[in-house]
Amino acid sequence: MKTVKMLIWCLAQYLGAMLSLLAFFVWAPWIGAHSHAEAVALYGAGKVPDCDAISVNHGQFICEPWGTTSSNPWGFALCTAILVSGVGFVAYSRATGKGLFSTEFCGALGSRVNAVRARFGRPDLEPSRVQSLAFGCLAASAIVTVLLVSVLM
Repeated sequence: MKTVKMLIWCLAQYLGAMLSLLAFFVWAPWIGAHSHAEAVALYGAGKVPDCDAISVNHGQFICEPWGTTSSNPWGFALCTAILVSGVGFVAYSRATGKGLFSTEFCGALGSRVNAVRARFGRPDLEPSRVQSLAFGCLAASAIVTVLLVSVLM
């Protein structure tokens, strides 16, 4: 039963990290979105596409379907809440030692990593380093998932 709870926490942490990352990729350009009138004033009429909300990403104009922060404040607030709650959930679960950051998971991960390190004559990792490794694996898996989803769409 303890293993099932740990796996549920691991899945929840993965989903929290992935949702936060996806929310960030919507949230970040949303902050910089301008209305059509503002964009024409900033960049000139010939350059700006005909959209309600426009952001500039690495020199490219992008039509934002969700509008600007002022034209859709509730949507922006929801996106911000998703971003903050996902990051907060992962931070809380790390601070309380749940799932990927549990003693059982980090102990198992640490023993495997230390066995490989021993083959190369390297000293054992400290438990805090193993927990950081688990966090890095969580972040990397969320990033890879988001990249795969963006490529497939």
